[in-house]
Amino acid sequence: MNYGRTENFLSVFMFLGMICHGIFFIREWLVLGAVLIFYTIAHWKQVCLTTIAAKKKFRNPVSIFLLLSLFSLVGLFSPVRAIDGWLEAFRWLVYLSAYLWGIQLAAAGGANRFLNRMIWLTILAVVLSWLPGSENIWLPPGPPEEGRYAFCFGYPNSAAAFLGCQLMVILIKRGFNPFFLLLLGISILSTGSRASILLLLLFIPILLLKKRALTQKNIINMDSIRTVTEKRSQASVRIILLACLIIVLYPAVSSIQVPFSHLCSWTDTSMAERITYYADSIRLARDAYFLPRAGGWLGFPFIQTTPYWTLDTHSSFCRVLLNQGIIALLLLMLWARQGFRSFVQDLWNGDDLGTICTKAAALFLGLHSLIDVDMSFGIIGILFWLLVGLNTGEKTENQDKIRTALLS
Repeated sequence: MNYGRTENFLSVFMFLGMICHGIFFIREWLVLGAVLIFYTIAHWKQVCLTTIAAKKKFRNPVSIFLLLSLFSLVGLFSPVRAIDGWLEAFRWLVYLSAYLWGIQLAAAGGANRFLNRMIWLTILAVVLSWLPGSENIWLPPGPPEEGRYAFCFGYPNSAAAFLGCQLMVILIKRGFNPFFLLLLGISILSTGSRASILLLLLFIPILLLKKRALTQKNIINMDSIRTVTEKRSQASVRIILLACLIIVLYPAVSSIQVPFSHLCSWTDTSMAERITYYADSIRLARDAYFLPRAGGWLGFPFIQTTPYWTLDTHSSFCRVLLNQGIIALLLLMLWARQGFRSFVQDLWNGDDLGTICTKAAALFLGLHSLIDVDMSFGIIGILFWLLVGLNTGEKTENQDKIRTALLS
């Protein structure tokens, strides 16, 4: 198998996912999700090679995805809406496929190349969604998010989470591209997402300090040695990119007032509404004896104590609790605990900046999803599990043998 073809496929798939509303609507989930699953099945040999050889911190992580899919089907015995049980089972199989391909990217040594492509594709999607006329393709958000930048997703908070994840991945690079930083930075601010900004203010300084410490350890690095010609060439490219930045971001600067006002406002009902969601989610789960229920999150209208802006639980924690039950939630929490411990250990003693940044990006997406609807946007869930797979794949045993088998 030519591994470059898989890398190309995943890159195109992720770009299509970005511009197709972040894979939010059912038809996009079904079409693009089925493509990813069928591609995984078509390359079952490579999938088996890396999965069997992967170091299993939780025995076999693949079984967790299969159990979550099974629990979704068990929920059909006590449904709120039966079709949601089938859709949830399908979603977890899509996430399993993403996780497996993340393992393979790392095992074949293609993780950095893929992440670099993702940055370029994200920048392209950001530029497209800022251009005049883009509102005729991707509808801007309505109340209460009206006036805030929503990327191609149509939802500002999830857009901020996705772009913030890419911003942290950029830190892997030795030098910062000012075009990328300004474009992503202003775009994230334009979403007005308070949670994303707070998480970035927590993660970015930590990663920068770690990067500085690693750079001081390895002052001489052949990758950083460049000729004068290369430096001049890069300087010319940066000038061109900065000129494009000014043109593209004019609408962003001119419409920054609404999202900036939202960023500075902490007195609205957003948090109060979320607390209500969470309390009612636990109440719904208790009424179902904490067992799986197909479409359990749709039970809000039957017990709501105050009117909601939306029926969505605004929390991946509550969504899993309602749809897959307490056992599924505990499995994910145990896995997340191991992942968090691994990140802290790498941050303290690790010397691989790529691993540290990708783990931080995954943790960032996971934490943000606890207070918003991120994982309802399939592209964010797929990116999250790809990153988890990348970090699993980086710790495979007999990695050289796996890479040889994949490339053969």
